[in-house]
Amino acid sequence: MSTEEGETLLEKFDGTRFQRWMMCAKIYLDINGLSDTLAPQPPADAQVAAKARDYRVRSGKAFLAIMSAISSKVKDSLGKVDNIIDLFKSLNKKYGVVSAKQKGRLLARLFNTTSSDFNTMEKYIDEITSIGAELEAVDENAGEYISIALIHGLDAKYDAYATGISGQDELDFDKIVSDLKHLALGDNKALKAS
Repeated sequence: MSTEEGETLLEKFDGTRFQRWMMCAKIYLDINGLSDTLAPQPPADAQVAAKARDYRVRSGKAFLAIMSAISSKVKDSLGKVDNIIDLFKSLNKKYGVVSAKQKGRLLARLFNTTSSDFNTMEKYIDEITSIGAELEAVDENAGEYISIALIHGLDAKYDAYATGISGQDELDFDKIVSDLKHLALGDNKALKAS
């Protein structure tokens, strides 16, 4: 995660996908032998002057490495932080909670969207896919929610399909989309014929 010149290869944090970025930042510190700098105080045996000085130097390295992997917009939003511990606390306070709130709002939107809100199945699927992409930005494991919401929001005329697919152990989003487009196409042909 670092190059010969000391440049960090940790992707810049731009205010999105915080949990993933934070995990990568902690792995970066661990790989570079700096993870102990996240402890509130130097280790007890580091009270000896030389060890305490080494701890401060390593803590400064950790702080600079992580700061270099944060966009200027995010840095400006954090206010004054001058050490690694305060930096991680500030990031968690500002972005950790926001991600949880954002996830809640997106889940509500996802499960309150119904196919009857749209005049075509394709538009409904596009909306669920769009909300799902936003949700996956804050929760990488959101795929199952998206498939369930897609089925949950179907009109009553799709109840037989929804009941049949709901019993499956794993839901394949792409297959569900394909099935729904096929079913909707059949409905449209029936409407045109009558």
